[in-house]
Amino acid sequence: MWNILLETISLISSFQVTPAKITHALEARGESERHNAEYVAPEAVRIASVQLTVHPYKSLREFTDEMYDLAKQAVDAGAQLIVFPAYTGLLAGGVLPACNWMLNWVRDKHSESGRGELLNPVRTEALEETFHNVIYELYMYTFSTIARLLHVYVVGGSSYFLEEERFTHRCVMFDANGDPVGAQEKINVLGLDRELGVTPSELVEVVETPMGKVAMVLASDAYYFECFQIAKARGAKIIACPSGQEPVQYDLLRCRANEHGVYVAYACITAEGAPKQVRASILAPFEITSEGDGLIVACEQPTAAVVSARTSLAKLPTERLQSVPNRKFLQGDYLRSYRYCGKLPMIEQQEQPESEPASE
Repeated sequence: MWNILLETISLISSFQVTPAKITHALEARGESERHNAEYVAPEAVRIASVQLTVHPYKSLREFTDEMYDLAKQAVDAGAQLIVFPAYTGLLAGGVLPACNWMLNWVRDKHSESGRGELLNPVRTEALEETFHNVIYELYMYTFSTIARLLHVYVVGGSSYFLEEERFTHRCVMFDANGDPVGAQEKINVLGLDRELGVTPSELVEVVETPMGKVAMVLASDAYYFECFQIAKARGAKIIACPSGQEPVQYDLLRCRANEHGVYVAYACITAEGAPKQVRASILAPFEITSEGDGLIVACEQPTAAVVSARTSLAKLPTERLQSVPNRKFLQGDYLRSYRYCGKLPMIEQQEQPESEPASE
């Protein structure tokens, strides 16, 4: 019975949400006269991070208007690269008919009685198979059109993709013509991604842009310093970090920017009463920030907003001290995130037995 209901909702959605309607709604807002990404100097790269709140969208137009308005604010401030928070694809799903019913329906009724699962796996798979096309169109056409109309590079947050039975969590970068020029899939599958059955990636992508090489570290991948280390080794000087609503991310990313000598554009989802750390911000190595704390600028209020800053790639430190890993530390009190994922990435979990001295 519920299969028929889902197909009916999907059929209605296919008429309400189409690429043509998405494009038309955004084009009605107008094209920017500014072309910020055409002339870029390494000593004057302006980056913007977007901050969103979770709220129901009553229509497709309400969703596209909010995304456009925030991007337009960034462009008017001179931004050449705009980073949206993670899960924008899920937020866009709020325009679908019966969205609240589907969210309640997919929850595991046993989740509060000790099983630990938040989502019913059978129903989750049914939603993924039924609605992945419309979510794809909402995400791709919204941020592609915004990038094209505003002539700016856009990291469109993230969304979920189902391709050839492979379900991924991915963020996509669009160039100033609206074309996708790079993507980063989730590498470490934790929490919601694990319950959704996300397939982890094994690659850290770096995208060549007029602003230099840019990498994307998605949500909880920021817990793992290797993502930043690999991106830096591949030449990235700016790292876009679309995130959700995790207070630890702000301080963690300040440290990541400092230890790897890169700029970090932290975009997040906030809410009334959220800790002050849940604020979109632009971060940098400590020594090149005015207060020596790694912060260039951050949103002040827990509302939908955008923050931007001028950065200078020439000021980034060229070298960082490297130390030899402490094997006992890695095998003992290592980072909680690695304990959570169940493995240690840098060394074997069991020490190799010491070789016996040769007999005389």
